[in-house]
Amino acid sequence: MIGLLLVSHGSLCEHILKSTAMIAGTVEQSRAVPLNPGESPMDYEVRVRTAIAEVDTGEGVIALVDVLGGTPYNIVGSISRDYNMQIVTGMNMPMVVCFTLEREGGYEMTELVDSVYEAAKKGIQVLRRK
Repeated sequence: MIGLLLVSHGSLCEHILKSTAMIAGTVEQSRAVPLNPGESPMDYEVRVRTAIAEVDTGEGVIALVDVLGGTPYNIVGSISRDYNMQIVTGMNMPMVVCFTLEREGGYEMTELVDSVYEAAKKGIQVLRRK
């Protein structure tokens, strides 16, 4: 099974994971690793590597990151060459719900990443009344 890693500034990643469980059930083989205020990048990297080791059972890991260019992204991006990993930025709840529901559908990691990316885009709508 493909592992899931969520990383963010603060507890956003933890809350998205908990909220997803309300809709799609427990998200197996997943970890949320928030960057805590004042935490050094080196300490954060250790926690991220530990989480990857916990969720990677050989089929790889998809990392969902809050924003491109922030510390969580920079850490995951810099260590990604050490793992079978793909990264998607702009983490939102539709991504995690999609991942949870489609992960066991026999998708290759790249196909699952594409599906997660599409779910993220479709989950953003502007609704206006005239």
